Amino acid sequence: MPALIVYESMFGATHAVAEEIAAGLRDRTPATVASVNDLDPEHLPEADLIVLGAPTHGHGLSTPVSRGDAALIGLDSYSGLRLEHDDNAVGMAEWLERAVLPADAVVAVFDTRIRGPRLVVGSAGHHVVRLLRAGGREPVVASESFYVMDNHRLEPGERQRAREWGAALAADRPAPLAVADEGVPASADSIVVGHDGSAQADRALATALDLAAALGAPVVVVRAWSIDTAPPGSLFQGGYAVPLLEVDHRVRDLLIEETRSIRERQSGVALTYQGVLGQPAEVLMAVSRRARMLVVGSRGRGGFASLLLGSVSEQCVRHAACPVLVVRPSGSDTDHDGA
Repeated sequence: MPALIVYESMFGATHAVAEEIAAGLRDRTPATVASVNDLDPEHLPEADLIVLGAPTHGHGLSTPVSRGDAALIGLDSYSGLRLEHDDNAVGMAEWLERAVLPADAVVAVFDTRIRGPRLVVGSAGHHVVRLLRAGGREPVVASESFYVMDNHRLEPGERQRAREWGAALAADRPAPLAVADEGVPASADSIVVGHDGSAQADRALATALDLAAALGAPVVVVRAWSIDTAPPGSLFQGGYAVPLLEVDHRVRDLLIEETRSIRERQSGVALTYQGVLGQPAEVLMAVSRRARMLVVGSRGRGGFASLLLGSVSEQCVRHAACPVLVVRPSGSDTDHDGA
């Protein structure tokens, strides 16, 4: 399985990560590393695995303006930084616009960024994944972030982590990723249900489990979280931001505990759980895009009045790629308006 690692790098951190990923891959497969400035996007070498990496600029991918601003830092002799390319360099966004990726190649994505919640510091990898999906390509694993310090150099330990990530990509089975920035898509036979901890969500989960038992389908229970809704004490530890993947796991563990009594009613149904950073409707639609059905709870009043403009249920009904079942509140919690 020959691999190709394509990177964009200003001061060398993303380049260094790319080289370490290649080193991890080479334990099992040949791997080539190339800059977007040196590789014709329309004529790529043969590869079964393509890894794309970019630095985070202004919460996303670099632009000609952001690269020009970064180049000014390299002109400061006191910074100790050297530009890998001049200020006319190509960025990953421009390269991907022209890229012709082999149809049978699988794709993985990484980025470099400062440590912190993605909603605050941004992620180039998140934007690369969106561009790939717009072109009909789904990464084989969730995008991975490697952290740089304020001086634009990699944090201690990140080179080794990059090498280990590369080794996992080369393994017969990629490293298990039960949680991801936008959620791991559910299988085609699955029922996906959103759960935010409310009584309506409990009813939606109970309904999903009943349907799953009747259909012999697995269930994926999803909870989206944000900086405001993360479990207390989960974002920072010892004065440092906790990696988002760890927060995802904490959200997932809390979800498992809170729904224990409900799932015991249908103990024969196969269940998996995901905690995902993002807007609830976007997360649910991403996870359920290939699923059999998406089940969500309805808030507010009964009938169509509950589908308030802008609500999670309303957005899912309008935009989800699969059928959506909206579970209404029970009679005791419903303020009927005659609808």
